[in-house]
Amino acid sequence: MHTTQRCEGMNNYMKDYVYSREKLFEYIPQIDRALMQLRNNFFNDKYVSKCKSLVILSHLKPLEEHASSVYTYQIYLDVAEQIMNESKYTHIAPEEEDNYRVYFLSIYQFPDKKRKVVYHLDMVGFQKVNEDVIWDLEKHNQPLISCDCNLFEGKGIPYRHMFYVMKMEHLRKILESMIFKKWTKSATRDVLMKLRLDDDFSKGIDISWFASLSVECNYLCHNESQTEEGFNLLKKKLIVL
Repeated sequence: MHTTQRCEGMNNYMKDYVYSREKLFEYIPQIDRALMQLRNNFFNDKYVSKCKSLVILSHLKPLEEHASSVYTYQIYLDVAEQIMNESKYTHIAPEEEDNYRVYFLSIYQFPDKKRKVVYHLDMVGFQKVNEDVIWDLEKHNQPLISCDCNLFEGKGIPYRHMFYVMKMEHLRKILESMIFKKWTKSATRDVLMKLRLDDDFSKGIDISWFASLSVECNYLCHNESQTEEGFNLLKKKLIVL
C-alpha cells in the first residue's frame, strides 16, 4: 500500500466523524474519537489473530491451516474465501517447460472463460515469461505462481486460480514468495522491535555525546578557575551562552 492510498483511506474514514462546518472545539474531540476507534480496531484484530481458534472448513485443510497461522484474522478471512472458491475450476493438461508449467483454468459450464496460471520453479523461469515485470524477492530460488488476472499483484494475497495450481502441485503450504509481510501477524512486531532498537541506539549516542562534552567542560573550568581573571572571563562567556 502506497502513501497516497493511505492518505485517501484515512480521509475517507474521517468523513464519518468530522464535517466542514464544525467549530474547532467540536472538531478536535471528533478527531480523538476517530483515532481511538482506529486503535480499538487494531488491538481487537491483534487479539483475535493471536487468541481465537479458527475452524478449518475448506477441502484444502493444510493450506488453510497455514494461512491461519501466518496471516492476520481479517486477511485470513479473505484468503479462506479464495480457497473455498478454488473448487469451481477445472483445467486441461498443463504445458511443461524447463522452469515452469502452464495451467489453463476454466469454470465448470463456462469453458470459454479461461485463466492462464504459470507455476514457476524459480525466479529465472518467471523472468523469462514476464520480462516487463519487476518482482522484488529476497530469495530468488523460491517457486512462484503468476496469473493473468493480476489480482495477486493488486491486493497481495493468493487468489483462487493460484490455490487451484497449489492443489495440483500437492503443496501443503502457501509459497513463501507469495506471502507479503505487511499482511502477516509478525509485521507489527518486527516494526516495533526495529523502533526499540533504533531508540536504544539513539539513547546510547546521546549518552556518549554528553560524556564527551562534560569532559571538555570540566577541563576548561579547571584551567580558568586557577586565576580570578580567568574565572570572571569564563563566567561572562557562559552567561552570554
